This record gives sequence, structure tokens and C-alpha cells, in this order.
Amino acid sequence: MKEITKKTYYTLKDKVTKIRNMKVAAKHVLDNGGNAGVDRIDTVEFKENYAVHMRELYREFLENRYQPKPALRVFIPKSDGRQRPLGIPTVKDRIAQAAVRGILEPIYEKEFCDCSLGFRKGKSQIDAINKIEEYKEQGYKWVLDADIKGFFDNIDHELLIKFIRQKVTDGWVIEIIKSWLTMGVMKDGEYIPTKKRTPQGGLC
Repeated sequence: MKEITKKTYYTLKDKVTKIRNMKVAAKHVLDNGGNAGVDRIDTVEFKENYAVHMRELYREFLENRYQPKPALRVFIPKSDGRQRPLGIPTVKDRIAQAAVRGILEPIYEKEFCDCSLGFRKGKSQIDAINKIEEYKEQGYKWVLDADIKGFFDNIDHELLIKFIRQKVTDGWVIEIIKSWLTMGVMKDGEYIPTKKRTPQGGLC
């Protein structure tokens, strides 16, 4: 990570709630498909009542009433035989996340180093391979393969929000991000709060 630039964004609500931004967010989520969340509304059903659902989300945003539903806990098998937990937000919540991400992503994209390629828009495995080839030509010979165990299960919410506030101080955006971090998950009909981790499976 490079040194954080000085520019700070104090209000972004008007940009997030622009009709064009919300339509782009909805198209991204609906084109990707995916399973339904706890409300059992999948992308097909959402499309059937698109205008109603989008109008509801838009009004909740404008009137500061938006609150995400808990993510649906599902498990997928890993290559080592264990299972990886995922939290699947509702389609509406995924669109809300995409709408906020559409505005935040360009702001924070400028802060990342050229060698940081994971989970970044427009970056791919090919870019990573090309970067390795570049380092080889510079004379580097060693590769460190490392992973942070349980990274998403141990994300500190306070530290994450503190980092976000270095660039974005819009209280509306901050509170929405907090609501996603603490929305919890539903597993076998039981609500499980999230005080530290962030569920894998959503957009944010």
C-alpha cells in the first residue's frame, strides 16, 4: 500500500443514489446470477419485480432506512476435505453493496501499489504472471508463498473503519458499511452475530 493521498471525500450519498449508478449495480448483480439469500428471492424473481425492488432500495437509501438482512450461511467443500463457510446476502443487499462499491472503488484504487493485483477490477492472473516475469528480469530469484489463516474470520471492524475514514468521512456511507460488517448470518434458522469477521460471499 502506498502512502494515503490527502484528498478526503466528505459526502458520497448523492453519487451512490444516482439512478445510473444504481442501475449499473443492479445489472452487475443480476447478470452474475447466484443464489437467493434469507428472503429466498433469487435473481430471476428479482427481475420479475425489478421496478418494485429497486424503488424500495432507492427510497430506503434516500430516507436512511436501509438495513441489510443477515447473510445465509452455506458451506462449500475445499480441496483438503474441509468446508469453507460463505455468507450469501440477499439480491437486494448485493445490489446495495455494488452501488456503494461503484463509488468507493475508484477512490481506493488509486491507493494500491502496481504489484497488488488480487481482487482488483481489471486485474487478472495474467497480470500477476507478467509482474513475476518483470521481477525475474530485475534479478529477483525467490518466491514466498504465504497465506493468512482465517483472514476473513478475524478482520477487526474498528481497524477497517479507521482505514476507510482516511479517505471517506461520509457518515452515511460509514454506517452502511458497518451494517454489512455486523449484519450476521443465518445458519439452520439460527441468527449468529458478526462482531469481528466479515462473511465471504458478498461483494464487500
